[in-house]
Amino acid sequence: MELYFSNPDHFAGFLSLCICFLSGVNWQVHSKHKALFHGLNAVIIYLCFLLAETYIRGAWLSVLGVLFYLFVINNNKLQFFTDFRSSAMTVSFGVILIALLIYGLYLLKPDSADGRLLIWKITLLYLIAEHFFAGTGFGTFHYLYNKAQAQYFLDGNGTQREMLLAGNVEHAHNEYLHFAAELGVPLTLLLLVLLFWIFKSPDKRFQSSLSERIWYKAIVAGAKCGMLSVAVTSVFSFPLHIWQTATAFSLCLLLVFFMQHKHRVLWSLFGSGPASVPHLKNHRTAVNISTGILLLSMSTGALWYGYQKLDAFKEQQKNIETARWYAVADRYHDATAIYRDLYDENTQNGKFLFLYGAAEMEAGNFERAKMLLEQSETIYSNPNLYLSLAKTYENLGAFSKAEETYRYVFNMIPHRFYPLHKLTELYLSRGETEKAVSIAQKITDMPVKISSPAVDEIKERAATVLKNHETL
Repeated sequence: MELYFSNPDHFAGFLSLCICFLSGVNWQVHSKHKALFHGLNAVIIYLCFLLAETYIRGAWLSVLGVLFYLFVINNNKLQFFTDFRSSAMTVSFGVILIALLIYGLYLLKPDSADGRLLIWKITLLYLIAEHFFAGTGFGTFHYLYNKAQAQYFLDGNGTQREMLLAGNVEHAHNEYLHFAAELGVPLTLLLLVLLFWIFKSPDKRFQSSLSERIWYKAIVAGAKCGMLSVAVTSVFSFPLHIWQTATAFSLCLLLVFFMQHKHRVLWSLFGSGPASVPHLKNHRTAVNISTGILLLSMSTGALWYGYQKLDAFKEQQKNIETARWYAVADRYHDATAIYRDLYDENTQNGKFLFLYGAAEMEAGNFERAKMLLEQSETIYSNPNLYLSLAKTYENLGAFSKAEETYRYVFNMIPHRFYPLHKLTELYLSRGETEKAVSIAQKITDMPVKISSPAVDEIKERAATVLKNHETL
């Protein structure tokens, strides 16, 4: 099953939602349907073993959080906290236990945890703080974060450890911070309040006779636990950006909304209740049928349109992949011919523009490469884009821009050696020996995060630059 997900983190988020949904269902059926209870237990235990194999701590915490939620509501909604002394002891024990658990999970992958703390820090300081009310715009985080990270290190704020932890980031690894950065803090808080209102149990007067049936309660409990699982996972990861998990969460959300009759609450906003709208009440059957037909028509149309778009998208991706293979094989003219045919449909696709621009650069079409890469830069911020742009500037003789871009891309991920290596070569080609020696010295002094033959070669070349300078 993990084959359908791009990495274990994505798989673990979906898996934890499934485990929590089944746990919620099991909590309701355990007293009346023993066979189903034991069968679901077997499935949950199997899924828990799979989850343990992913080694994703956020998903583990989401399952533990949901189990605690079920424990609380199983004990008469916190009535065991009514005695102050018992309450204080329970809370103290819980806080200590949670602190020890989080610390233990931190020790499993301290670099990973510290890396996420760095992402959250930069997101707060450079994206949320500067766009507190309106946000940066929906869908902009993936290309604005790397620019913010580069600025963070350019401002001299980063420590040596943070330089080693920095990476190419597209998600905040915290959905709350991610959406706060994109949508602004006020709108994000409003959405959280809305989700809490949907999650909260409804007023008794809006419930129906179905609400007391065991299967009905089981589905609602499962859907609520699925929502809660995503809420916890969202603190450490980005489950709502994984389409499988986002789809399952949306299903849970709709189940809770309609099965807890929250639509009746909205209906009551027309007046004091359904009875206060007699012209609607008298024709409720006709209204419901008409609404159903309208929704069915819209859904069918949307599905058909989506299917056709998906088919075209798959064909386009196949062509892009072919062009990428041509580029890998140094057949740049073949690659650019394919990209040129696809350009009109991808003017807002930053990654496509980067691949096309990089191929044009390798083919020697530097002016066109510059245009494409600068166009890509406005909506995409992969470090390789800036490397291609710096090389393009260098080939066009715009050496000051090339120098500035090499320095900028180095600060995006300041433990990578290649931008500094290219900067050294630029200075040497320009006869700026002192600057080249300064960068070579920096390369020699830099700690190595991951050793490789390429890094060893870059360090050797830097050492050669320093040695040649000493002999002068």
